[in-house]
Amino acid sequence: MSGGAFFAQGATVTVGDLRLYGGSSVSATRSKSNAVAGNISVHGSASDPVYFRIEVNKGPNEPTRPLTLQAPVSGSGSMRFIYAPGHVNDAYTPDPAYPGLFNMRGDNSGFTGEWQLWHFAIQGTFTSAANVGSASAIVFNSNAVFRAQGASFAIPAATRIVVDTKGSNSANTLQTNGGSFFVDDGQTLTVNGPVSGAGILRKIGAGTLRLTAAANAFSGTASSQAGTMLVDGALTNAVA
Repeated sequence: MSGGAFFAQGATVTVGDLRLYGGSSVSATRSKSNAVAGNISVHGSASDPVYFRIEVNKGPNEPTRPLTLQAPVSGSGSMRFIYAPGHVNDAYTPDPAYPGLFNMRGDNSGFTGEWQLWHFAIQGTFTSAANVGSASAIVFNSNAVFRAQGASFAIPAATRIVVDTKGSNSANTLQTNGGSFFVDDGQTLTVNGPVSGAGILRKIGAGTLRLTAAANAFSGTASSQAGTMLVDGALTNAVA
């Protein structure tokens, strides 16, 4: 599919072989739990990604149902996770305390593109290194969240961590640059790849984030707001 839209409208949608090219999108409604099973292949580039959209809530009275990718993802394209309002003219500010959830649950070892976590109201959850796959990069924008959920695991050394300074909407004061690693209590997320970018890298959640890369081109600020951040390698800039 190139430039088109695939809609997951509740329950589990099983696809035999869903091929997504740059500019196409997979969208989910906030009112239903959505899951995609089968096989997904992604083709595109960092600047021409495949979009995964979820309608996110305005707060606790409108709970957001997650989009879960049970299907293994392969290919070298980029997957950009974003939020969308429920209606074209629905101009509201999502509450980051109730994020839109994208749950990666497949064996994505065949995926070599980028995970692009693009909006402050977005949280991508991963439960194992297999969910991360062989990604070339995890790119944060507007303080989106990568959550290591329910288990300790390591992100490969070949996967770069890019902490972007670009906000998706400069008029929205809640959107701040950078991104966050959320690690559950009692778990450890080990990041072996190099960190770059000029944004703010935040550590949240009660667990432990361990950074091991000896050579980083990171010019931003690392901030541990909960739990533990261990730097076994090197960070060239301040830790707040």
